Amino acid sequence: MLILTGCAHGPRATTTYTRPAEGQPSEAAIMHGDTLTVRITGVNTEINENQVVNEFGTITLPYIKEVKAEGFTPGVLAQTIEKAYLEGGYFTKLSVSITPGQRDLYIRGEVRLPGRLPWSPGLTVVQAVSLAGGFTDYANRQSVEVRRKDGMIVVNFKDAELDPTKDIPVFPRDDINVGRTLF
Repeated sequence: MLILTGCAHGPRATTTYTRPAEGQPSEAAIMHGDTLTVRITGVNTEINENQVVNEFGTITLPYIKEVKAEGFTPGVLAQTIEKAYLEGGYFTKLSVSITPGQRDLYIRGEVRLPGRLPWSPGLTVVQAVSLAGGFTDYANRQSVEVRRKDGMIVVNFKDAELDPTKDIPVFPRDDINVGRTLF
């Protein structure tokens, strides 16, 4: 009996998810490392650039040089670029569109199809596990870890399935790990 008691794990600390405060970047905000297609039309020579947001959160475009991209949504970034070209006197009329590349998150551990998953706005832990083919027979459904750059959140999948308010959203570059049960 003492041997089993020594192997038992106490309850894991869980973090409660809270939505970003007003003014915080949204899940659709551009992040460092994102790939963007910047298309500028309505000018003599159309500009069609593929850009990667660098470690400083900027992209580089002809004439206007560096433009801050990180933290903006694609629509706001398009407006910012358009304004920079117009105010700089480079063009008198133009249209800017920003198309973000695919954003991914990762799921590993005791799921049937571990690996990279395409992210889309509104994707949750329950949906991500479903996209990964569901759990294996040995999955610990009470402790699904979601790691992101600002920490880790532990989700009780059984509770999240029954109560959608406990099913947290996942974001690009999140790393979801489904551990194995002891029995």
